Amino acid sequence: MNQDIKEKTIFLADYAARLMAVGCQTTRVLSNASIIAQAFGLKMNMILFSRSLSLTLHDEEMQAYTYVKHVPGAGVNFRLNSDLCELAWQTLDEHLTLEEVRRRYEQIISRPKSSPWLVLFVAALANACLCRIFGGNLCSMLLVFAATLAGVLLRQRLLHLRLNPLGVFLVCAFASSLIASADFLFLHGGTEDVTLATSVLYLVPGIVLINGVMDLIDHHTLNGIARLVNAMLLVLSIAFGLMLTLAVTGIGQVEIERAAAGNLLTEYLVCAPFAAIAGIGFAIVCNPPKKALWCCGFLALTGFSVRFFLMNALGVDQAGASAAAGLMVGLLSVPISMKIHCPSETFAFTSLLPLIPGMIAYQAVVDLVFILSKSTDAATRFVIEFFQNGTLVSLVIFGMTAGCIAPILLFRARTYSVTRRAAHQAPKDKSVS
Repeated sequence: MNQDIKEKTIFLADYAARLMAVGCQTTRVLSNASIIAQAFGLKMNMILFSRSLSLTLHDEEMQAYTYVKHVPGAGVNFRLNSDLCELAWQTLDEHLTLEEVRRRYEQIISRPKSSPWLVLFVAALANACLCRIFGGNLCSMLLVFAATLAGVLLRQRLLHLRLNPLGVFLVCAFASSLIASADFLFLHGGTEDVTLATSVLYLVPGIVLINGVMDLIDHHTLNGIARLVNAMLLVLSIAFGLMLTLAVTGIGQVEIERAAAGNLLTEYLVCAPFAAIAGIGFAIVCNPPKKALWCCGFLALTGFSVRFFLMNALGVDQAGASAAAGLMVGLLSVPISMKIHCPSETFAFTSLLPLIPGMIAYQAVVDLVFILSKSTDAATRFVIEFFQNGTLVSLVIFGMTAGCIAPILLFRARTYSVTRRAAHQAPKDKSVS
C-alpha cells in the first residue's frame, strides 16, 4: 500500500468533513477537495452524506486508498469556511507539500471563534431588530431582547453538555416564549403577538434550510433531503416549545387590536436600519470575516427594501416579493464576492434571515393549538388556516432561497474561485471576536 496516498486521503477526508461541519454547501466541498487532490497529483472519488463521507484517492497506476470519515457536529462558521476554501487554492497555486498544507490547516481550525458573550449580545440585538421589522414597539423589542439573551445563554449551556439538539431547541423556545408572554399577561404593550412570535426566531436554522434547498437544486438530493429534514425537526421543536407556552398561559386565544399603519415611507425609513442591523447581527453569530460584515448589512437592507416596496407599493404577494428580494440579494452577492474575495454564501445567506416570515409561522402554531383545543366543528376552520399559513411559509422560504442561490449557481465558475486571489493577499484578515 502506498503510504503517501493513505496519508493524503486521511487528511483530505478530515478537510472535507470540516467543511461540511461549518455549513459549506455540498458542491463547494467537492470542488475544494478535488482542487487539493489535483494539487497532490491524484484522482478523487467522494460520496458525501450529512453525517459521514467516503473518500478514495488513487494515482495513475490505480494505487488507491479509501477512508470513511464521520462529520463532526459544529456550528456554522463562515470565517472557517472562507479560510478553508482559500487553503485549497493555496495548495494548488503554491504547490504545497502535505506537511505544509496540514500545518496551515491546523492553524486555521485552531483560530478562536467569536466571543460567546459577543454572540449572546448580537443575537439578542438582531432578534430585537426583527421584532421592530414585524411591527413591534419599544416594549416588544426590550422583551424580545431579554428573552433572546436568556434563550441563547441557555442554548450555549445545554449544547455544552452535549444534549440532544432537538430537546435543547424545545427547552430554549419554551424559555424565551415564556419570558415574552409577560407582554400578554402583565404589560399589554399593544404588539404582544409580535413579541411572542419573534422571541424564538433566533433559533430558526436558516443556514441549514438554505443549504438544503441549494443541495436539492444542485442535484445533491440525499444531502438536501437530510439537511431539510434536520432543519424541519428543529423547527418542529421550536414550534412545540412555543405551543407549550401557549398551552400553559392560555394566551393563544387573546385577540390583538392593532393600530393602523402610518405613512408608507415613514414606516420604511424606521424599519430599514433595523433590517441592516439584523443582517449584521446574524452574520456575526456565524463568525464571518470582518470584510464581509458591511456586505451583510447592505444586502439585508437591499432584500428588505425590495420586498417592502413590492408588497406595500405594488401589491405583490409575499411569496413573490420574497423571491424577488432573494434574487436581488443573489445577483448583488456575486460581484461583491469577487470584489472582496469571499464566498457569496458568507454574506448572502445571513442577509436572507430578516426576510423569514416569522408572524405567519407564529399564526400557524396558534392555529395548531386551536385545532387541538377546539371541538371538531370549531377546529375545521383552524385546520384550513393552519395549512394555508404553513404553505405560505414554505413558499416564502423556498422562493427567497431559490432566488438567492440561482445567480450563485449560474456563475459557479466564478463564485467558487473567488478565494483564489485572496491566497496572495496579506496581511491575513482577523476573525470577529
